[in-house]
Amino acid sequence: MPLEMDKLSRPEMFDFQARPDDILIATYPKAGTTWVSYILDLLNFGKDMMVYVARNAKDNMVSYFHFDRMNQIQPEAGEWSSFFHRFMEGKMVFGSWYDHVNGWWEKKQTYSKIHYMFYEDLIEIVYVARNAKDTVVSYFHLERMTTLHPEPGDWSNYLQRFIEGK
Repeated sequence: MPLEMDKLSRPEMFDFQARPDDILIATYPKAGTTWVSYILDLLNFGKDMMVYVARNAKDNMVSYFHFDRMNQIQPEAGEWSSFFHRFMEGKMVFGSWYDHVNGWWEKKQTYSKIHYMFYEDLIEIVYVARNAKDTVVSYFHLERMTTLHPEPGDWSNYLQRFIEGK
């Protein structure tokens, strides 16, 4: 049974007050959160803004399934068929994909500072080249939390293997 969001969250999260110079990025899991934060850092958007990224449900579900299979933080993803049914019924840690993206779409209609983006549009217009240092650090931490790869070992040996392409 998947965890419920309220069991993962802390009460103080619901009292969050954004500052005027904050930029809020919201997505359903595995819909481009990190990618958009890097893009916004590069573009240096104006102040007091919210960015929401919606991703095609099928692609979002497939990405989320593979992410859940390899991470050790969330409950086991299980077989594709059971994951598929949980996703379609909205029984995920972050709730229903449909309710999430639709809720932000509705909010956008009444709040002009929400920039609603589609992941599929981003991949058509943006090419991201990542700093090599950031890439190796990201891979190191990803491999530490996955079950698909052996334990990466200590940082210096991992870095050496990465440089050698192993």
